[in-house]
Parts: sequence; C-alpha cells; structure tokens
Amino acid sequence: ALPFLVALAVRQALIKSGATEDKILCKWPNDILLNKKKVAGVLIESSIGTDGYIDYIIIGIGTNLTLYPLDSEFPATSFAKETRHFIEPEDYFMHLADAFNVQWHAWLQFGFEPIRQDWLRYSWGLGEKRRIRTSTQDIVARLVSLDKDGALIIKLDDGSESRLYAGDVFPSDTSG
Repeated sequence: ALPFLVALAVRQALIKSGATEDKILCKWPNDILLNKKKVAGVLIESSIGTDGYIDYIIIGIGTNLTLYPLDSEFPATSFAKETRHFIEPEDYFMHLADAFNVQWHAWLQFGFEPIRQDWLRYSWGLGEKRRIRTSTQDIVARLVSLDKDGALIIKLDDGSESRLYAGDVFPSDTSG
C-alpha cells in the first residue's frame, strides 16, 4: 500500500502547489505524471528483521520542481515548466508532508481499499494498451486494474489476465 499512498500524497502536494488536478496522474508502479510526462518518482526500501517485524522503511521521493532530465526513456518534465510558476522546495515539502499525513492516517483508519480506489481514479493508462517491461519480458497488454495487493492486472491479446508485481509501463505504439 505504501507506494500508492505516497504517490497520492505527491499528487496532492503538486495540486496544493498549483498544478491542475486533472493533469496529474499516477503511473504504475511508482511515478507521478504531469501532462503525461514524469514529474516525480517514488522509491521505497525496507528491511524485515529476524523477528518478522519491520526494522526500517526509507521513502525516497524525487520531484522535478524546476529541472528535469532530457534523456529519460519516459518523457520527463518539471513543475515549473508545466505550470509556469516556481515553488520553493520548502513550500512544496510542507504540502507533501501534510498530504502524506492525511494519506497515512486514512490508511491506518480505513485500510488499503480507499487508497486503491483513489489511485485507480487517477491512474495513467487504465483500460488502454501499454508496453510493459519486466525483468524477463517486454509485452503489450491492456491495463485492467490494481489488485488488492498492489499488483497490476493486465489483459493479454489472447484474453488471459496476469498480475505484475514489478516492471515499468510505457506508451504502446497505439496509445498516448
């Protein structure tokens, strides 16, 4: 649940900072798009001790507020370029901390399902064909949904469904 919770918090922080709400989408598994270009990404590391409890969780969030890479495989952008205004990193961070706090408490109170539903509402490419790259394959499939455990549910051309837990999603030759 945590990557999706964090993505929604980043989305809210960008909106609070001045981005247009309907222009910000979540791309499975860990990116946030502004005008269909990557503006932020989330990486989460954790460790579970021998007792079975979590030792630590590290959440890394990169947001392109003013600069962005020109040579990324998925088109990138910055908040400043897309919104035409600058936000101080400290102000953005305060919006992000507030949004994370709201998402975190909602998760504790209501569980993953409301987060999953919100993420699906703001997801990029749902219902469309996309190119998906995993460690073992590169396929084109229709993005169907997000499973209750965070897996991406896809439908292959033969009609079969599959669940992916890791990979990256790109436009297909027939999608935007």
